[in-house]
Amino acid sequence: VCNKPYTLFNANGINQCVLQCPNGFYNNGLECVACSDNNCNKCSKKDNCNECNIPYGLLNNKCYENCPIGTALEKGNCLECSN
Repeated sequence: VCNKPYTLFNANGINQCVLQCPNGFYNNGLECVACSDNNCNKCSKKDNCNECNIPYGLLNNKCYENCPIGTALEKGNCLECSN
């Protein structure tokens, strides 16, 4: 357990107290937990991605290698195509 404002982060079996969880992890209030999507750079919950690793596109809190049909990659997001 870490004293506030630090959060527990287990890096390769070694516990560390960190001020901020590293990319790909989020603070669940007790420790740094990995985002469920390996292509997620920043998440606010396990299954709620807020930013994807480059070159992936974010859509509905998920990362896509190829944006779905009807969307296009723009600034890290899969945005609906305009007519």
